[in-house]
Amino acid sequence: MFGAERAINVSVGTSHSLVLTENGNVYCFGSYSYGECYGNRYGGTVRIDWFISNRIKVAQVSAGSRYSIVQDTNGKLYSFGNNERGQLGTRYWYTQSPMEIALNATVSCGIQHVIASSNNKFFVWGSDEYGQLGNGYPLQILYTPVALNFS
Repeated sequence: MFGAERAINVSVGTSHSLVLTENGNVYCFGSYSYGECYGNRYGGTVRIDWFISNRIKVAQVSAGSRYSIVQDTNGKLYSFGNNERGQLGTRYWYTQSPMEIALNATVSCGIQHVIASSNNKFFVWGSDEYGQLGNGYPLQILYTPVALNFS
């Protein structure tokens, strides 16, 4: 599937999966319905060339439910797919092209929420329907990263 390339990072979402290879290629397979695989097709495997075309070296991939977040080697984050619950970290409804999130961090994607770590601080965004953002204010949607206070 990936030729002679070796996978170094993988992530599974609700209906799509991401693979990062040692050559810096990002592959996606599964649903393409909201741009989570950088396109509009359904099924099959696609290499997401946007990062190579823009000279961005990828360090980590993370898949959620109908969205994806990619971290480059400088810590910058790029999101694409569905933003129905704010999970892209931007105010756009959805995007098929990666958009930079105003935060340098490592991330973990949930179904419709994200937690990120940067310089010993944690940031959250997306759906807080069940209190999963940990900020004490369930039932809200955060469209941009907010620092998480553990006090």
